Order: sequence, then C-alpha cells, then structure tokens
Amino acid sequence: MSRPALLHNMSAPPGTVIRHKAVATPGCMLLFQLPPGFRWTGPGALLRRLTGVQRRRPAQAASELRRLLNEQAARLPLPPAALVARPAEGAEAVEDLLTVCTVLAKSSDRVYLRDKEPNLKRIAPERRVMLRLPPAQEEES
Repeated sequence: MSRPALLHNMSAPPGTVIRHKAVATPGCMLLFQLPPGFRWTGPGALLRRLTGVQRRRPAQAASELRRLLNEQAARLPLPPAALVARPAEGAEAVEDLLTVCTVLAKSSDRVYLRDKEPNLKRIAPERRVMLRLPPAQEEES
C-alpha cells in the first residue's frame, strides 16, 4: 500500500513565528489553601460564611456561589491562565477566603483558568494549589 502524497502550498512564506522557551521563567509563587480547621459542608454554608446570606435551596446556593466566584475571578490580578506548580519554599500564602475558594474552584491539577466554570467539588480542605505567575512584563514603548 502506498502512502498518499502530501500537498504543500508554498506560494507564500509563513506569516506566523512561534517561539517557546522550555524552561519556566521565574516569577511569583502564590499558595492557595483553605484555613486550618475549615470544614466543607456544602455551598450554602460557604456562601453564608462569605456573604452572610443564607439560601434555602441547595441549587440556589450553588448557583449564587458560582456567580460570586466568577465575579471574584474577574477582579483578581491574575493572568487568564497560570500553571499550577509543585509545592515549593517561599510561596506567598493567600489568606482571603473568597480568593482562595475562587482559585481552588477554577484550577485543575495542572492549570488555573479564570474563565473556567467553577467546580465547587474542588474546594476541599486538603487541597492546595500553588500558582506560578510569570514575571511582570514591562510595557514596550
């Protein structure tokens, strides 16, 4: 069996150049974890702790908590995506509960995505997320 011939359009040079550095650049490391003694008893209890508002229906509380987390993610001074790193010395711990819950709910084991729909099951006392943020880029003039 012969392989099909590949077609190449060589009429114009490529217009895009992709550059990638394999080594992660050193930047700020932030640690997100729930405070000691925190117990997850569901979205209603967390929403009540964050806002003082109690919802009667669990689905309503979960929806309101997701809305609150999305709003907080939009306000955070974090990039739209950041790598989740392995634990390291010198990481700065974040203590704001709403911010911690936001990052936990919008992070997988490998990446934080600001525009991801919050996964409330990822808000767990034993979970720690460490984000490696790139160094601040100076604006080019």
